[in-house]
Amino acid sequence: MKNLVPLALAALCLSAQPALSSDTPAAPQKKIHQEFRSGDDFSGQDLQSTSFFQVRMNGTNFQNANLSASSFEQCDLAGADFRGATFSPQSRIFRVTANEGNFEGVDFGGIAIDSVNFCDANLRGAKNFGSVRRANFKKADLSGADLSALKLPLDEVSWDDAIYDSTTIFPKGFDPVASGAVKAK
Repeated sequence: MKNLVPLALAALCLSAQPALSSDTPAAPQKKIHQEFRSGDDFSGQDLQSTSFFQVRMNGTNFQNANLSASSFEQCDLAGADFRGATFSPQSRIFRVTANEGNFEGVDFGGIAIDSVNFCDANLRGAKNFGSVRRANFKKADLSGADLSALKLPLDEVSWDDAIYDSTTIFPKGFDPVASGAVKAK
């Protein structure tokens, strides 16, 4: 009976796919679902249009990977390294834990970020954030980050003890100190 569970889950994933009409080209999409991939090395790989769903990827290396139009949903990316990774507006990060992740200098490409925990993450020099909802930047390093594209109000975003410096760019009208962020000395 235990062996039927993975088959049932796979069948459920396949049956949930939308039907394509004959005139709609099928976009190539790789799927990595419900796996344990901690410590994997995806550095430099083309992962365009890859769907990561409920995958544990602690400490995984995504350096310089192409993540255009890829999605991370309900994943554990704690300690993962995304330096140099490429995102696009079609990329998505939803309900993800990215504690202690390394996003230094990452161009998020206008990506939608929803329900993401960036606690203690390195976001130094990160830029081009799209929409951000229900995010936690507690103790994240935002030194030199460009957050100017974020739309106010940011009521569902926690900035407690997030670190910023004189080169961090916040959206016009945003008060980092009142939001709980701390300026680096």
